[in-house]
Amino acid sequence: MFRKKKKKRPEISAPQNFQHRVHTSFDPKEGKFVGLPPQWQNILDTLRRPK
Repeated sequence: MFRKKKKKRPEISAPQNFQHRVHTSFDPKEGKFVGLPPQWQNILDTLRRPK
């Protein structure tokens, strides 16, 4: 009568129609990432600027 009901875990499906569109790597000789989208590269360039 006063038993606590067990909560069911929600069912989460696997991703569908996934497309891997970006492949990046790090060049240790240059000390920078290779293959980044331009928007991402701009963000990193902005963060690296001296204040």
